[in-house]
Amino acid sequence: MKVAEPTDSDGRPDPSAAGTAAEFVDALRRLKNWSGMGFRRLEQRAAATGQVLPRSTITSALHRNTLPREDLIVALVRACGEDQDKVDRWVSARRRIAAAQTAPSGPAPVPPATPEDHRATVTALLIALRALIADAQTALRNAIRLYDELVRIDPEEKRFPLAPAVSESLDGIGVDFGVPEADLRDRLIPPDCTSYFALAHALIQSGWRLNAPVNLDVIWWNYTRTPDVAAPRHVAEVRPDVLKAAILQGYNARHGTRVEEFEQILK
Repeated sequence: MKVAEPTDSDGRPDPSAAGTAAEFVDALRRLKNWSGMGFRRLEQRAAATGQVLPRSTITSALHRNTLPREDLIVALVRACGEDQDKVDRWVSARRRIAAAQTAPSGPAPVPPATPEDHRATVTALLIALRALIADAQTALRNAIRLYDELVRIDPEEKRFPLAPAVSESLDGIGVDFGVPEADLRDRLIPPDCTSYFALAHALIQSGWRLNAPVNLDVIWWNYTRTPDVAAPRHVAEVRPDVLKAAILQGYNARHGTRVEEFEQILK
């Protein structure tokens, strides 16, 4: 069933009912039909009042679904026999529809994050985390280096305030302990067992990270029992090749493996 078109009480099309450009143009077509005049007659009536309304322009405007120019609407509505109040109603309706077309419909939707976005975010976070870890490790190495110098200067120094930080740092690279921290602290105090301090320092400075834990006591035992190798009293005396072999030996014994290359036990 055909829906009745919006009109005034006298049958004129009502432009205020139009909500889109297409509905507005349809109302103009119905106004032209309501006037009972053809395109030539409308052109002549417009010319009589000093306005330009070419037939080709009217035809084109009424066969599109876009808003005609405002001056064209004024000329056409007047040529159809409407007074100024009616002209104003048509102009007002056109401006309302034009404003609705140009008004923003709301904030632009934020596109969902892609897997590449997530990977980039995680990568940036990891880089920042590595930088923080590197800064912390550098500070700890510098502190240990200064303490090592103090040990050289005063061998009778009995306090080791860095022991908790050293044990934390060693734990971060995969080295644990078979003794309580208090006993470990005693072992790190010179002059009784400075090889513990030297090996701990060397491990922290190495930058290695083991893929499974190895006990510091075992590393110390394997290192100091290596034939023709003296127990180091300072980090400078630690031999990296012997330290690697001591770690690898402890790794295989603890985990029941037969790894031959040191690099295979690193992360």
